[in-house]
Amino acid sequence: MDDLISTAFDHLAHSLRILLEADLRANRGGLLMLDRDEAIGNIESGYAAVLNAFHRLHDAASKSDTSPNVDWYGNAATATMLVLRNARHHNHCHGIRTLYDVQANLARPGALESYVLVDFEPAEEGASTFDLYLSAQDLQNLLARPQQSTRIRPTVKVSIEGFLGLERFQTYTEDYGLSADRAFFNAVPVIMAAASVVAQSLHHMITPRSLEGETYLSLFSTMPDQVALIHDVNCGPFALP
Repeated sequence: MDDLISTAFDHLAHSLRILLEADLRANRGGLLMLDRDEAIGNIESGYAAVLNAFHRLHDAASKSDTSPNVDWYGNAATATMLVLRNARHHNHCHGIRTLYDVQANLARPGALESYVLVDFEPAEEGASTFDLYLSAQDLQNLLARPQQSTRIRPTVKVSIEGFLGLERFQTYTEDYGLSADRAFFNAVPVIMAAASVVAQSLHHMITPRSLEGETYLSLFSTMPDQVALIHDVNCGPFALP
């Protein structure tokens, strides 16, 4: 077992719980109606914690003498999480904004706006996730930037585009008569796919430090791999209180 990796995985597990609880409080708990700024701030903080936790675990695994040689950038799911983290950390392309952030910063945040929302079918039949939609255009703009500024290798760019099916997003927005900046994808299935890769690669090195760590290690270690994500496309209005 590896203490550094175990601690980093526990940090990831806690950050996932925090993000889930922030979503539950905001939506089912009604906090969005009572205090929109607090609700969105909690979700944004939870999401940032998840991104940083993936980076921390990647760093811990790379420093371990006994860790298996996992190529995090060679896997599309884990590469996507690291690219999203780095974009937010370096403030590239607005940090790849959430739909909450985009809508909250409109001139009239409470107005109904139409968006194309691309969810992904779960790897296991009957499974479900909550929603945290990210701007597809922000991510596409990031991947289109020169490698010198993003440090994203061409092979990594191609794998992320193929994994998310980004080339189809423009068709979706055109079909609904919307501009490209109205396409968003659900980050939660991506997070789960990446966590599954990590857990299955490192499970024999992790000693859970908490109930969260034990629960998520068991969950993600038994999830089927997702080579590509299957789109579930919807278009509809969205508004904040």
